Amino acid sequence: MKTAILFSGQGAQYVNMGLDFIENVPELKHKLESYAAILDLDILSHLKDETKINDTRYTQPLMVVVEMLIHDYLVSQGLKIDGYAGFSLGEFAGLYAAGFYEAENILKIINMRAKLMQEASTLNPGAMAAILSLSDDVVEAICKEVSTPNDLVVAANYNSDGQLVISGSKKAVQLAVDLAKEKGARRAMMLNVSGAFHSPYMKDAGSSLKLYAENFKLHDAHKVLYANTTAMPLKKKMF
Repeated sequence: MKTAILFSGQGAQYVNMGLDFIENVPELKHKLESYAAILDLDILSHLKDETKINDTRYTQPLMVVVEMLIHDYLVSQGLKIDGYAGFSLGEFAGLYAAGFYEAENILKIINMRAKLMQEASTLNPGAMAAILSLSDDVVEAICKEVSTPNDLVVAANYNSDGQLVISGSKKAVQLAVDLAKEKGARRAMMLNVSGAFHSPYMKDAGSSLKLYAENFKLHDAHKVLYANTTAMPLKKKMF
């Protein structure tokens, strides 16, 4: 039997996330302190703060730190892991766990990602929503119907048959949610995120992050990571 770890993405965060585990393992508390110094963030305090943990500027580094810490502890206890996958933000924890980046470097990259996405979200406030039980074609058509040049919404995450996440301006996403319900969606719900992630509103942030990430050494991995865009395995420096 093979074992894999799937790292969660943004939206799965919650107050005190991971602390019931981390605070009872001395080596994890020590490592958390070193990560806090790299990030220049009060991680323990922010994990207990509902406002901070739901703000993308802090959500991103907080989630990646918790995922890294718990992963490393499981490995130290002898868990043999054959591969990794990460949903959206979780792929960065996967890049670390698989061995593509050292801990300090992935933390610096994710910290910059959070800053850039916060700036993009401030410039173009947005939202995301999950649409269930409608076909991809129908959801795509809804997005096209309600979008305008100033208020865009697009299909962002094709999670599974009958579950598609949309992303865009707050106005356009809400219009799309309302229309999806009219067209028979079993559920159409806003997600707990603070921006229009995976949408054209993040294009400039993505370009800037790419340039920043090129400053850090990328290693050949020691474990396979399945890319969340293609589901294909990555082990060499192929990206």
